Amino acid sequence: MVRESPPDLLLIHDYVADINGHDAALYLCHRCPRMHVLMLAGLPDDQRIDARTTGEGFSVFPKPFAPADLVARVKEILLS
Repeated sequence: MVRESPPDLLLIHDYVADINGHDAALYLCHRCPRMHVLMLAGLPDDQRIDARTTGEGFSVFPKPFAPADLVARVKEILLS
């Protein structure tokens, strides 16, 4: 599906079922190299956050957050 209609933005949690969110995002980024990734991080571990944001187009949005702040960040990414 992502090959047919590549998304502009992937909004993903840092842990997803049987795979961590970073691995899932990397897998999809190989198929959609222009896609931005906004990862919702539940654990404020600086080393993990640094590892997640090494790729271009990756950014981390730490929890907890206000819904309006998330909407503003998504708009910022999509309009840049």
